[in-house]
Amino acid sequence: MPLFRSIFESGRVFIGADPAHPLVGRCDDAVSYDGTLYYISKATKMFFLHQYKKNFSKVQSNVKLDKDSNLGSYITGCQEFMKDDTQSYPTIYALKGICALVPGVPLGILPFIPFSIGVALITIYRLPVNFYKTMKIAMFTVVLKWDLKLAAFFMLPFAHIVFPLVVVVTALIGSFFYFVFATTTSIAMGKSPFEKWDKFKTGLEEYYRAHQEFVGKHFGDRYDHPTGIPSGWQGESYGIPIQKILKWQWDFLVCCFLLLIGFPICLSGAAVIFGVKLIPGVVSWSMLLCKHIARKSTTEILGCWAFYLVGFFLVPVGALLAVIIATAIGSLTSFTIPGIYLAEGYAAGFYAPFHLLYEMDGWNFFDLDDFRVLVCLPDEGDEEERRQNRRNNASDNNRTNTYEARRKFSEAYWDRFASQCIRSTSESPRQGLDFPRGCAVHGTVRHASRKDTVQDVDTEKDDILWKIDGTLCKGKNRPPLENVAAFFLPKVMEAKRLLSKKTDKRAVLSETSNANILAAMICSNTDETTDGLKAFINAQKIGEKGQPNETANRHIRAKLVELSLAILRVKPFQDRMISIFEYSYTSGGGGAGVTLDDDA
Repeated sequence: MPLFRSIFESGRVFIGADPAHPLVGRCDDAVSYDGTLYYISKATKMFFLHQYKKNFSKVQSNVKLDKDSNLGSYITGCQEFMKDDTQSYPTIYALKGICALVPGVPLGILPFIPFSIGVALITIYRLPVNFYKTMKIAMFTVVLKWDLKLAAFFMLPFAHIVFPLVVVVTALIGSFFYFVFATTTSIAMGKSPFEKWDKFKTGLEEYYRAHQEFVGKHFGDRYDHPTGIPSGWQGESYGIPIQKILKWQWDFLVCCFLLLIGFPICLSGAAVIFGVKLIPGVVSWSMLLCKHIARKSTTEILGCWAFYLVGFFLVPVGALLAVIIATAIGSLTSFTIPGIYLAEGYAAGFYAPFHLLYEMDGWNFFDLDDFRVLVCLPDEGDEEERRQNRRNNASDNNRTNTYEARRKFSEAYWDRFASQCIRSTSESPRQGLDFPRGCAVHGTVRHASRKDTVQDVDTEKDDILWKIDGTLCKGKNRPPLENVAAFFLPKVMEAKRLLSKKTDKRAVLSETSNANILAAMICSNTDETTDGLKAFINAQKIGEKGQPNETANRHIRAKLVELSLAILRVKPFQDRMISIFEYSYTSGGGGAGVTLDDDA
């Protein structure tokens, strides 16, 4: 040990360590002591195993700086590193980034709290406007059905309360990481630490602009309309299919009820039918066995007489088993009753057990010809004819209730309406009105209100008469309409009801003279007013107090203006708008024609 200690001290003096410094002294102790022990062990191993040649060859290889030696590979790596220092860039950038965190973190913390406060203030400031707009649109839009409107009524207030909290938390977390990262990156790249702080202002401006656009062009401009109709509406309407769910639940209950009734009827009826047929069936099978034996020769009978004798004893047993199996199968046929009800309706469902009993009574496995037990059941042919009629009626209803059928029927309404717009505006000069081109839809709203329908003696309350081609659409058997036409039909009927009011047993409001006054009242509110229309208004003293039917006409005008504004919002009319406004009214033609459909 004194020898090791002296060697250890010599090594420490050789590397120039100052033993007076405690940290350096301890490091020197560890390196020198451990290193000395390592090389002593290597030398001991060499002498003990006699590996002189191997170790001297390694020494020689290291002295020659061979590439496969430890010292040679180290020197080669140092030369390559000094030749191209791009390999050191990641290390340098990492060190710069770590060093930049020291000033970057405290500086980056400074703006994120004011930024989050600014976001919170903008959110709270815009909250009343956003709440009012979203609630107004949700309650009055035609896009949502009543169930979703009810859900929105309760959920929107909660969403608007939670939204500021979510925004503040998101702004705190997001702005913290953004400003710390941006500041640290700027410092690491040798730039100003405040270079990317301009996002403070632009971020708040963009956030405020997003709130404005939410209730503006992106959402409000299309949906926020007094009529509740979004521009270009094609009939989309969203809601929870509550009616279908209730219908499914009702059908399930009815099916269970019919099954509870039908199963006992089928079970008891099958037991009666096949129980009555048991004895005749035994006799029939016995006679069939006798006929079979009679066709055999005497030799065959003498050879198989024992089997024939057993057969006579087994016939009653086989007949009894057949009755049991038939009764079980007959009772199981009752599970087809729910399917019959779903396919053909209530009447078929309630009659289904008796129809199944009629079929069971016709099972002729006993070979009894047309022998029936329940002769009181009606003939299957009559019932099958009634079932076929029910299927045909259901098929007709399904065909008329398809989307394509409803769309085609509604398209005919819009084609006739566009043609009526052109015709009404073309005939206005002959009536002394001279509607402006931009008032084509307003001028024909009086026809949309069905003046012709009110005056026609053959039309009933819910009928619509199209004067353009004389088509009478009966309200009693009117096919279902698609959503757009179905939305306007009640409004048209309301206008018809107002025009149908009688004074002294006369429908004064629907007469031609009053209809012209209504059209003039509507078109006089437009930007363009022709000289002929002004002359008509002055001659009729429209707008002055004391005129006949003044209050009623104002009420009707309000309804018709509301109807015309709504019509301008929907896509079926917008698609036909070009044919109406580009029509050459002065020459009586030349515009785009409108094709009529006779299906309505």
